[in-house]
Amino acid sequence: MSKNHTALQAIIIHMNTNENWHDFISYCQQLEAGLRKLAFKHLETFISNAKKWELKEQQEFAIMLFTILDTSNEKNEVLTFPLNRFLIDILYRWIEKDPSDSRPFRWMGLYMGSGNTDEDLEQLIQKTIQLGGDTEQEAMIHLVSYYISSLEFGTHEFPSGYCGDLNECKEKLPYMIQLIERIRDENIKEQIIWQTQEQLDLILDWLKNTQNPVDAVRLWEKEQIQEFENMIFYYLKNSLDC
Repeated sequence: MSKNHTALQAIIIHMNTNENWHDFISYCQQLEAGLRKLAFKHLETFISNAKKWELKEQQEFAIMLFTILDTSNEKNEVLTFPLNRFLIDILYRWIEKDPSDSRPFRWMGLYMGSGNTDEDLEQLIQKTIQLGGDTEQEAMIHLVSYYISSLEFGTHEFPSGYCGDLNECKEKLPYMIQLIERIRDENIKEQIIWQTQEQLDLILDWLKNTQNPVDAVRLWEKEQIQEFENMIFYYLKNSLDC
């Protein structure tokens, strides 16, 4: 997809080869023109017809749509609530039919945030990586970014206290580092390493210097705190060494 095209424009260009998708193309055209009421009438007609298709035909539509969205930064303009509801049904039935295919897990985790908890989405992306391995680069980057956001939330009120769950941080850190090491794009990897180092440095400094630890730390034994400090120090000096 050309970087000069919006997601709607790319869909209109690349998905107009299947006559069964005509109303979906019209939906995108009307959205592009700002005519939302007319657009949703076309979408309603499309979904009504598409629900009668065989799963294979529905999968073909989903594959084409998500493949375009994977290269776009403007996904929300396309994925409106009624379309999401239709796509979720396709993806769930796809997973039931072929639980070894990483794609429905990936697209569910990346795009279907509404109605799913953060934990649900995390598990979907983890399953994607488990099934697809290193081919699932977008899923890895997405999950690492989610973990970094969790670290940033936890440290945003330093030095008064850590707002997250330090036990959870300790448990997930090794997996997070493993994912970072598997990212192939060196520019993205370098940026992620820098962001992770920044947050781990903050946590390490706080653990070593805070005089009034929050309950999450106060309940730990000194040995546990030292173990966590050593873990962070190790990753900063070894796995995250640029």
